[in-house]
Amino acid sequence: MIPDEVTPIALVLQEVAPLAEEFRRRKIPLYLVGGIVRDLDLGVVDSVSSETDFDLTTPATPDEVLEIVGPVADDVWSQGRRFGTIGCRIAGRAYEITTHRADSYSADSRKPEVSFGDNIEDDLARRDFTINAMAIRLPDGLRVDPFDGVGALSRRVLVTPIDPRVSFVDDPLRLLRAARFMARLDLFVVPELVDAAKSEIARLSIVSVERVRDELDKLLSLERPSSGIDFLLEIEALQERFPLVEWDVVGSLGVALDAVPIGEGQRVLDVRRLVFFAMASDVSSVDLVSPLKYSNDEVSAIRSQLRCRDLIRQLAADGVGSDRPVTNAHLRRLVDVVGVTALSMVFDVVATISPEITLDAFRTRFDALADVEDLTSFAPTLSGGELIEEFGFEPGPIVGKAVAALRERRIEVGPATAAEEVAFVGVWLDHNGAR
Repeated sequence: MIPDEVTPIALVLQEVAPLAEEFRRRKIPLYLVGGIVRDLDLGVVDSVSSETDFDLTTPATPDEVLEIVGPVADDVWSQGRRFGTIGCRIAGRAYEITTHRADSYSADSRKPEVSFGDNIEDDLARRDFTINAMAIRLPDGLRVDPFDGVGALSRRVLVTPIDPRVSFVDDPLRLLRAARFMARLDLFVVPELVDAAKSEIARLSIVSVERVRDELDKLLSLERPSSGIDFLLEIEALQERFPLVEWDVVGSLGVALDAVPIGEGQRVLDVRRLVFFAMASDVSSVDLVSPLKYSNDEVSAIRSQLRCRDLIRQLAADGVGSDRPVTNAHLRRLVDVVGVTALSMVFDVVATISPEITLDAFRTRFDALADVEDLTSFAPTLSGGELIEEFGFEPGPIVGKAVAALRERRIEVGPATAAEEVAFVGVWLDHNGAR
């Protein structure tokens, strides 16, 4: 925590002082921009760590920035040079310094035609929302707020610095970022922004799938994403990206997402993703997972979780957990679909989106079973090689079928000794006329 006598802004100015001094000596303006400026006004900055982002802007060209920071930096990187960005590390602190921008966009791309500017107000005008269009002049800490971002924060409204239609045409990803800022900061959108978003929603089609996915994940990770989800439904952003899903049916999607309690970060995102896809799959057979280009492992996991969700609902529809007892075999089959670690997460999702299903018996029986049985694998005790040796099989399909039968027995009955499995395979062979 910051001591009472040191204000957050003073701490930030102290942190950037080594870099700011180099620009001051050359009489070249330097400004702190980005989320930290907004967060200072929100009063949520109470410490500065090595992970804190420091984004800065200056009228100096990239070559001039390199000349300034080169002699004093421990490290310099210039991969973003053509876009005006130079990175450096001074005294262990990383900075990203970007030349003032005055970009323009073509009608069929969200990649700007990069042009540099020399005016901080023009640079701030090209940013997404007024709450992010503020700067702090260095080293004196003077506030630069030409579009009343501070006022927007106090009024809790989301406004663009320029005409919202122009802003969304310039960068349609802002349609999704608007949803995230609404949900994260509990902001309202002005009517003209909603109208502009609706009118330019088709332009969202030029945004890469990866960026859509990343923004969706960021939104789903927030404590209460419902207002952002409702906004995306209102402007038909989800309908635009997933046109075959009957999104109007999913009226309670935001409420269901909010019902997932915040805990460990990745688990929250995993559960929220599953809620999102599970509710959408209730009203459509369209595969929503693959088009978002998650990793193969993530796609496989989500699909398995959806299958497990369906199996739980089918069991509940058959009276399991209410009229009929939950058996160990029921639970092993669920684990076989989704894995032991994810099953409790699927229970949470089913409880969230299908509250009419009573899961107490499932959870209680699962906890008891997990205490006494290894559920991480349902492989038989005997291997295929041991079956060949025991029964004199020739290598071939019969071995695989016997192993599969043993695995099915493991799920249905539970663990078995080698002797028990030998006896089972003998009966199985006789029953199937295999010897």
